[in-house]
Amino acid sequence: TKLGSRKIAYYKAPMNPNFVSLKPGVSPMGMALMPVYEDEIQDERFITLERAVIRNIGLRTVPVSTGKSVQTIHTFGEVEVAEPLLADVTLKIDGWIEKALVDFVGQQVSRGQPLFTFYSPELVVAQEEYLQSLNPAAETGTIGSFLPSYDKLRYWDMPQSEIESVRQLGRPKKAIVFTSPINGWVLEKHSLDGMAMAKGERFYRIADLSTVWVYVMIYGYQLPQVEVGQEARLSFPYHPGEGYRGKVVYIYPNVDKKTRQVKVRLEFPNPDLRLKPQMYGSAVLPSHRQTPALLLPL
Repeated sequence: TKLGSRKIAYYKAPMNPNFVSLKPGVSPMGMALMPVYEDEIQDERFITLERAVIRNIGLRTVPVSTGKSVQTIHTFGEVEVAEPLLADVTLKIDGWIEKALVDFVGQQVSRGQPLFTFYSPELVVAQEEYLQSLNPAAETGTIGSFLPSYDKLRYWDMPQSEIESVRQLGRPKKAIVFTSPINGWVLEKHSLDGMAMAKGERFYRIADLSTVWVYVMIYGYQLPQVEVGQEARLSFPYHPGEGYRGKVVYIYPNVDKKTRQVKVRLEFPNPDLRLKPQMYGSAVLPSHRQTPALLLPL
């Protein structure tokens, strides 16, 4: 069918575009069919946009290529203390704190630094036994007779320096100085001057922050892309342009029932102590596995 110089391809119903006809007429709804010209038909594989629309939406076209794509996991994580670098200071005897020498949370301490002085009647008796055992040992030239009393002091964690001090004084000390077992920072403090403490109670919790852990969550389908020893990167919005490099050290064996996610533990060196417990940041786990893909230039 021709109308002037333009060729009509078919007719369509104005209210029902799915109804077409090769002849003019009316649609089942009683409306006159409208002609569709061949020069108005567009290939359904393409979309045509006006230049103004292209300019307004900032659309641009680039060639694509085929190659290998590296799968990268983006997630979030929270900085935590590395558990092997955490120490609780407790005693195996009852007594009283004479003086708390480290008296606030957040204080930095060194291994062997005095933390508090402690009085215990049991410790005084043990010192007396140790001193009494030294006399026969000195006469016979052997040390076997004072080993049980010495061991008792060591089993009660009395520092070697304090045992030597008692030996040199020749008398028991009322208050014994107890020291920090590690280098680190005081996270918890439960000691006040004059406080009575039962055996096993925590005086301090101390953490070495030279290395920290970061826990992240990933989905089950991402598990094939994660392995122990894999590189991990960490960044924070309030430290723009700065990042930290670590590694994957453990993939937990269970899946969270609610989120269907798996916990992964990352480890980061922290020599400048800029990573602090409970900081929350973005974590990236670049995978070493590559898969065929269409690649778009950035």
